[in-house]
Amino acid sequence: MTRSEVIRQYEGNDVVLDTAKFAPLVIEGNPEVHHDPRGSWLTIQLAPEAAQRLEELTRSHMNQRIAVVVGDKILSAPTVRSVIQDGKARVTPCENDACDTLLRQLGK
Repeated sequence: MTRSEVIRQYEGNDVVLDTAKFAPLVIEGNPEVHHDPRGSWLTIQLAPEAAQRLEELTRSHMNQRIAVVVGDKILSAPTVRSVIQDGKARVTPCENDACDTLLRQLGK
């Protein structure tokens, strides 16, 4: 492991995270949780600098999983399906109430 890597648990497994590839979630506006019969998701509008960093991260991790981490806990690990260019992130799926937990953590 390098100095920028840390190990966290997710779904009962050890996951190695590279903190050098971190994109902070600096929120602009109010995040929203959405629920329908297909599942749950969270929509977030990022501040301009955070939006640029997320664009770079999603561009370099297309069709790969990225971790949504709050504090020391991985709340979700969605697969990047498209480059997020406008700072509007949609975290899906949110399993086991992860969206509601993330929303509460972002509100602190």
